[in-house]
Amino acid sequence: MLPRTVNSMERWSLRSAMIAAGVAILALATPLVHLTPEAVAAPDAAPDAAKDDKAAQDAAGQPIRVELPGGAVAEVLGVSEHPSKDQPWWAPDGSLTAPPYRDFPHRVHPGTGEKTREVAIRWIKRPPEVTVRREIVSAGSNWSGEPLDATGQRLTDIETAAHAFRAGEKTCTVRFTVAPGPWKTVSETDGLHSFSVGYEKYTFAYAPAYEQDGELRITLSSNVVDEDLRVVAIDGEGHATPAAGWSQGGGRGFLQTTAHFPKLKVADVKEFQVQVRPREIVEVRDVSLVLGEKTTPKVVLVDGPLPARQVR
Repeated sequence: MLPRTVNSMERWSLRSAMIAAGVAILALATPLVHLTPEAVAAPDAAPDAAKDDKAAQDAAGQPIRVELPGGAVAEVLGVSEHPSKDQPWWAPDGSLTAPPYRDFPHRVHPGTGEKTREVAIRWIKRPPEVTVRREIVSAGSNWSGEPLDATGQRLTDIETAAHAFRAGEKTCTVRFTVAPGPWKTVSETDGLHSFSVGYEKYTFAYAPAYEQDGELRITLSSNVVDEDLRVVAIDGEGHATPAAGWSQGGGRGFLQTTAHFPKLKVADVKEFQVQVRPREIVEVRDVSLVLGEKTTPKVVLVDGPLPARQVR
């Protein structure tokens, strides 16, 4: 009986040694699991999260500042129902904010299944040599202009865009199109004849210049839809006068432009030059169209060509 008992004890000792070794391995491995870099960093993550929450709270109800190429600076102030008089305003993120003005005198009427909103923008800096256009993407009928303060005076630093949106739309995009670079002349006409001309990149069709309502006008059609375009009148002494205004309309790959030159006459102009320069697009996306519907607006520099410009 003695040898059998010894063998049994040997087997028990071997089993105990294996269990003890396993417990030791687990004891050594367990601290390694809890001392990973992520676990070590966990205590410091809470203050960072608190900082992010505080930053988000501080930003709530604030305008979105947009610094554009060429030095122009704007703020998207907020949104209200249209007409906005005596109505609440909310910031781009949907938080309640103070009204930026008393009233907007123009009216846009919604169609079936549409709602109307006013979007207010303040121009902090707008260099005259830089072309800046503002539009609301995916909007219906619209009207832009200067709003009125409490005394009925126009606020020249604020631009209001009243737009019709689909009833279910909760956000919109405010797009800024900027052309800060030098102008390049790509075509000319004497303004006396109708003709078409094609170049390696551009195509133009001209109508004769004419005088109407005390100003000189000339109309041309082109395929310049991805760049900024202007028309300059050159007199007999070589002085250049850029158009003071214009009206434009078109579609895919097509743009018609009528340039306006106050106080000039056909006889004053030796030739008209068409000039272009590259444009850049900056968008403020996810601007809330619903009071209390919280969003996180973001400023994005857009790559790629612009859609055709709308009638101005």
